[in-house]
Amino acid sequence: MKETQYTPKDKIENVRQVEVQKQLKLHHRETIKKGHTLFEINTATREVKKAEYETVNDAPYSKSRFAAVTKQRVIIRENCVYKSALNIENLFRKLGYSVKK
Repeated sequence: MKETQYTPKDKIENVRQVEVQKQLKLHHRETIKKGHTLFEINTATREVKKAEYETVNDAPYSKSRFAAVTKQRVIIRENCVYKSALNIENLFRKLGYSVKK
C-alpha cells in the first residue's frame, strides 16, 4: 500500500496565482459596403465614433518590387460593437433611435 507523507504546518507554502490575460473573441464578421463608414459603439458609455484602423504588413516579402502588401485592420476594443452605415443618422436608424434635426 502507498503511504501518505506527513507535512508539518510550518513547511506549507502559499502558491501565487497567475492572472489569466483576457482575450477578445470574434463574434461575427461584417463586410463593409462601398461608400459606408464603420462606426464603433461603446456599450458601457453609449458613445459612438468612427472606428480606428491599424496598417499591417500582410506578407513578409513583396512579390512585386513596386507594390507593398498592406492591409488595414480594425482596432478592437473591449465593450464595443462595430456597425457599418452610410452616415451617423443611418446608424441611429439601424440601432432603433430616432434623431430629430
